[in-house]
Amino acid sequence: MNSKFKTITDLNVRSGPGVGYNRLETLSPGRIVEEVGITDWCPIAMGSGAVGWVSREYLVPYDESEPVPGQVTGEMLLAAAEAMIGRQQYILGADSPLAQGDNYTGSTDCAEFCTERVHEVTGKIYGVLQPGLTNPEPWTGAWYNDMRAGRVIQIPVEQAKRTPGAILLRYSGRVHHIVFVGHNRTTVEAKGKDYGVVKDEVDGRGFQYGILIPGVVYKEIV
Repeated sequence: MNSKFKTITDLNVRSGPGVGYNRLETLSPGRIVEEVGITDWCPIAMGSGAVGWVSREYLVPYDESEPVPGQVTGEMLLAAAEAMIGRQQYILGADSPLAQGDNYTGSTDCAEFCTERVHEVTGKIYGVLQPGLTNPEPWTGAWYNDMRAGRVIQIPVEQAKRTPGAILLRYSGRVHHIVFVGHNRTTVEAKGKDYGVVKDEVDGRGFQYGILIPGVVYKEIV
């Protein structure tokens, strides 16, 4: 039965089961491979469709819940948001931190905070007015527009509440708000001028939409 394994060092792929066979390529550490067999040398499928052989000594079982090297996860978004707790003051309509660079610790508001953190981790820009500008202006309404246009992924609110790094949006009436989802039904957010960037509770706050960022891998906690 095929199983997934991960390389723990640079690993030569041979044309046969032993060091006396020709080296076909070298796999870097953290590479995920599928192998079969129970011997000391394992056949693996290669991208060309050929079969290569690697030493089992340098493979460890791969946990499917592990992120693939280079993969962006919801936990990474959450960690970037948590790193700003207590470090930014809230000013409604503050200048976009995208013009200041990532890890900007000046003033922010709820939409700018989410846009900045997503940009910091993924390099992509969402939730902004006139995205082609050098200094685009984040806004909760622009996050709503991105969701309606399918530029970000809408999910049910209850699912988002169980997904660290997901985003929750309230967009109705006069007061709009957007936050990151933390662990144990908490949020990380730019809450208001009396709070700055803080943790808060996720329930009972009227959030209407759950949002995921395309290309980011999230893990729902059930």
